[in-house]
This record gives sequence, structure tokens and C-alpha cells, in this order.
Amino acid sequence: MERMHPVLKRRLIMRVAGAAFAGVIIALVVVGDVTIHGILTSNETLPVRRVKVDGAFQQLSARSLAAVAGRMCAGRNLPALDLRPLLDRLRAMPWVAQAAVRKVMPDLLVLSVVEHVPAAVWNGRGFYDARTRSVFYPTEPSKTPRFVRLGASRDNLASDVYESAVLFMGTLKGSGHEMVELTLDEVRCYRMRLLCGTTLIIGRDPAQANLRLGRFLTVVRNAGIPVGEYQYFDLRYESGFAAGPKVAGEGAAEKVEARN
Repeated sequence: MERMHPVLKRRLIMRVAGAAFAGVIIALVVVGDVTIHGILTSNETLPVRRVKVDGAFQQLSARSLAAVAGRMCAGRNLPALDLRPLLDRLRAMPWVAQAAVRKVMPDLLVLSVVEHVPAAVWNGRGFYDARTRSVFYPTEPSKTPRFVRLGASRDNLASDVYESAVLFMGTLKGSGHEMVELTLDEVRCYRMRLLCGTTLIIGRDPAQANLRLGRFLTVVRNAGIPVGEYQYFDLRYESGFAAGPKVAGEGAAEKVEARN
């Protein structure tokens, strides 16, 4: 067997040794990486110890929000913590309009929560938030002032009904009449109930309905018509409106011509 030249032999030995050394280094890096990852993701390292809540609240409380985060996250490893379950839980709370969570090393969770601000009662059970243009349904009684009551067959009509209510309330201002309820019925006709208990049937299109309302207010003021003594007024006429007196028999109605 031919003997290898000494120089070639040394080169071969160096290559083998180099490859072995590189393999050892790679193995050490992998093991070290696994070890460091294990340390960093262990609940014994960098656990969640504190919760801070940012926000101004009337219905919610910082204490209750922090308690939710504490139950779900306390003691968990902060860098490895998945925030999605906590976010889902916060956003599912009826009075929460918006929520965000961020991590602050080494042990802090910061909750930023925006509370719903109700602008009107919706369908007797919920509220409409004009800022977020959304309907929400609290599960517990709320500490809210008296609001106008709005309603329709579907929640996605709430923004339209609210905007119409704002329009009609502007027309009613200074008339001596107050709207307490506005509903959009199944045929998309607006019905308004006044504080005196009288119902005004004002039609579908908000702009046209608002013109009818303004005309009605002018007529009843000039003619001295006692609005509170009537069950309803139907304003859906080119001139004048129909009226149903409370004191008359059921179904009775009279036509009143609009004369300014």
C-alpha cells in the first residue's frame, strides 16, 4: 500500500480536526440556545407581577380590569406571554369599546381601555355609543342619566336612527316639546313619541320628515292646538296632517289642514 506523503497527511488531519471542532461549536451553540430559551420562557424567570390600567371610567373600574389580567396572566413568563386571550376577554366585556395591552419589562402589563359612552337607549335593553357608532348590551344595571330611547328591527340601523334623532331634536328645540322616543318601524317609517305621550308619525326620509315636523310645529303653535290631548298626529300629507284625539272613540281621527 502506497504511503501518504507527510504534507498531505498533515493537511488531512487538520481538516478532520477542524470539522470536528466546528461540529462541537455548533452543538454548543444549539445546546446553549435551547438552554437560554428555556430559561427565558420559564415562569420562574421574568414573571408578570404588576398590572397598570390606563383609562377614565364611569361604569368600569381599574381594579376590576386589573383583576381580570391578574387571573389570566399573573406569574406567567412575560416575554413568552400570548396577549390575545387577555385582549379577547377585555373586548368581550360589554362596557369596553376598545382595549390594548402591552408588555413592559421586566414584569409589567399595561392595559389601555376605552369605555363606551352611551348617547341613547337602544331597543330598551342596550345603548348606542355615538363615538364608536356601535350598539352594546350591558349585562348589569348601569349608572346612566335619562336618555332618549331609540329603536329599530336591526342593530345596524342604529347610526341612521341616531342621526335622524339629532336632526329632529334640533327642530324641536325651543318649541316646548321634547322627544323621548324615536323608532324606525318595519316599513322604515319614523315614529316619534313626545314627553306629553303623543306620537308623531313623520315618514321615511329623514330630511322630508324634518320638514314635515317643522311645518307641524308652526301650525300647532299658530293654531293653539293642544298637542298633549291627542293620541297621535300623522304628518305624512302634502298639506296638513291627521290627528287622533285621546278623548275620542278608538280609531277616531280628524284631518287638520296646514294653515300658517
